[in-house]
Amino acid sequence: AVEIRKLAAEFSLALIDLRTLAADFPQGFSFDGLHTNAAGAKFIAERMHEVVGPFVLRDQPKWQAAITAKTKS
Repeated sequence: AVEIRKLAAEFSLALIDLRTLAADFPQGFSFDGLHTNAAGAKFIAERMHEVVGPFVLRDQPKWQAAITAKTKS
């Protein structure tokens, strides 16, 4: 885990620590502590959106232009 954090920092990458998320929201996981239930899936999706969402919104015009150009050809 330490090496992953170092690499993320070195390359300025966002890191989403699912293990910590699971510890913060135990009621969102099944009896095995690994698989999510509906509440856990929603919780993780919301946390991921917080991290990834700004990048998606930032790059959305470029993606839309590329998709539009490809569908016109």
